[in-house]
Amino acid sequence: MRILLVDDSPSTRLVLRDMLESMGYNDFVEVADGIDAARAMEQESIDLVVSDWRMPNMDGITLLKTLRANGNDVPVLIVITKAERCHAIAALQAGASSYIIKPFDSTTLAERIRQALANATPPTT
Repeated sequence: MRILLVDDSPSTRLVLRDMLESMGYNDFVEVADGIDAARAMEQESIDLVVSDWRMPNMDGITLLKTLRANGNDVPVLIVITKAERCHAIAALQAGASSYIIKPFDSTTLAERIRQALANATPPTT
């Protein structure tokens, strides 16, 4: 599974990658904002997006809305802070597969990824 990690903080991407690697995932594309993420989605085969809400240039919710408007139904896990709990509903209404609130541990991340993948639209044949 190829996972797109979208966060303007290199240290946060590193922590996410380490958690995901401990779960057995090892194929990542990393970018710092929604603009680069949208480009990566056009150029790469991505199975899951883990995106922070707050980023410069294009935030996570705008990225999510852009993906959905373009017909891309890849599972998206939106990362928000505890102070932004109200954003969870907005993310789900915009088409997020799930969300996770910082700070979180690898057990919670694994559960939210499972939830995001379960909520994903199955491919049509």
